[in-house]
Amino acid sequence: MHIELSQNWNLDDIFSGGKDSKELAEELASLHDLLSETVVVYQDSTQLKALIISLQELGSRLTECDMFVYCLSYEHRGDAQVQALQGKVAKLRALHQALMIRLEQQLALVPQREWEDLLLDGELTSIGLYLDERRERVNVRLSGEQELLVNELSADGYHAWAGLYRALQNRLRVPFELDGEQQELSTGQIWGMLSHKDRDVRMRMLNALEEKLKGEEELFAAALNHLAGFRLALYGRRGWDSVLQEPLFHNRLSQATLDAMFKAVEQNRHRLTPFLQRKGELLGLEDLIMPDSGAPFSAATSDIPFDQAAALIVEQFGAFSPQMADFAKACFQSGWVEAESRPDKGAGGFCTPFFRRRQSRVYMNYRGRASDMLVLAHELGHGYHNDVLNGLPAFAQDYPMSLAETASTFAELIVMDAAIERAESQEIQAAMLADKLGRGIMLVLGVYGAYRFERTFYEERKKGIVQAARLSELMVESQRHAHDGVYDRYHPYQWILQPHFYMTDNPFYNFPYTFGYLFSMGLYAQAKKTGASDFDQKYRQLLRDTGSMTAERVAQTHLGVDLTQTEFWQAAIELMVADVERFLRLTK
Repeated sequence: MHIELSQNWNLDDIFSGGKDSKELAEELASLHDLLSETVVVYQDSTQLKALIISLQELGSRLTECDMFVYCLSYEHRGDAQVQALQGKVAKLRALHQALMIRLEQQLALVPQREWEDLLLDGELTSIGLYLDERRERVNVRLSGEQELLVNELSADGYHAWAGLYRALQNRLRVPFELDGEQQELSTGQIWGMLSHKDRDVRMRMLNALEEKLKGEEELFAAALNHLAGFRLALYGRRGWDSVLQEPLFHNRLSQATLDAMFKAVEQNRHRLTPFLQRKGELLGLEDLIMPDSGAPFSAATSDIPFDQAAALIVEQFGAFSPQMADFAKACFQSGWVEAESRPDKGAGGFCTPFFRRRQSRVYMNYRGRASDMLVLAHELGHGYHNDVLNGLPAFAQDYPMSLAETASTFAELIVMDAAIERAESQEIQAAMLADKLGRGIMLVLGVYGAYRFERTFYEERKKGIVQAARLSELMVESQRHAHDGVYDRYHPYQWILQPHFYMTDNPFYNFPYTFGYLFSMGLYAQAKKTGASDFDQKYRQLLRDTGSMTAERVAQTHLGVDLTQTEFWQAAIELMVADVERFLRLTK
């Protein structure tokens, strides 16, 4: 494949006109009228089924608008018009959520025998788990009117604090001098400089960043404290003992599975950090700082043009599945990828589904590193997952965040392992393996640190406001433990830079990354064992079931493993350890 590839996405296929879209405005107005007119009352099974289908359709339409505006918010960072659109969508979300709360109450009134018969209906069978969860949730929440009040107040309270965080981060600029030129760097550029090949640049960036955030920390600390305070107060009123009850529910995971996974991580930290120590030696460093983990130690893979990365991804997807390759090719050729690295872009990457159009959009900053190619493959993996779910009812496309990271990480492994094996020299092989391990350790040990930070923070927040300085202390303590004390300097302000701590729709959005990475490692090992051609259709069915099964049931049904036991997680980590040992041999 050799075509001229654009690194800028096309959003007009979703709603033409961008932030000035008349089509979007009309859709939002229509949704407002329909949501306002909808009445949720259980009369009989026929009427209840019609109501479920209607709310599913309205939610699907609203999600499409929400995802479009979300993309606009990254395309036009800090734009007042886009922020106004976000406000409109948030109000519609609140209206829809209120109707869903009322629906839950009505579902709970249905006699069990009638409920079982209802779920046998062909249009409802595939969304049975979703409806069961909604019906049972009434038993662990406040009364209907109280939950409606919480939902109404959240728009300008709970969710507004998350909005304030996003606004603060969008306007964040760090003064920095590079090549004799004074610049004002955005968060996206900051992350790039923190992994710069020049150690002096990394150190100066870290110092400049910490100096800047020292002056901003009180505002961010207020946002984080009030988010947590709201959450703790609500959980207390609901009678929930654990702050993990909501995220475990959202992820369709049990506490036993989460504990088994992190037990394996805790027991194997010391077997992964020798990679970081060896990398420091190769960089000629006597002491290590966290940003060193993302720095290239070799120029061998320092420049992979976007077109070349795209070609390699399509090729390697094709070696596993022609359908995956066709999907990736369509993404590149249809303008579904926003990859250009420029000053106005934020950090990180994401993939947004537009199920109604059978499309996705990918966002990232492509700077030419092997790790950037991994991010690109990762986000395209999300898109392929969405593609597999096309045609299912919207509620059956609502897969948990734990399983959301499965296809993305699996796609990374396909691409990177193939690139490593075909490397032209031992130096290139070691450099690529370092990129793979660096990302893997970030998703396992880095996320473990973030998870420990949040657990500790919430325990202290129960006693009162946690000051900014203390937040930084907790962050460093958690990072030091997770990385087995390998670094001499940590990231005290990660609690500001990492947006996951401020997410209101997905609380504790950290452990799903570790779950997805290790789950995919086990999945990948099975794929290599059985052969790609035999595994392809099984893999598609696994992905298709992610919106209608718990994570444990998906694993048991398609892999025959018990996630509540440490054996599966230990086996996945052993694959990482094997990569560490291979890297040590290559760089001896």
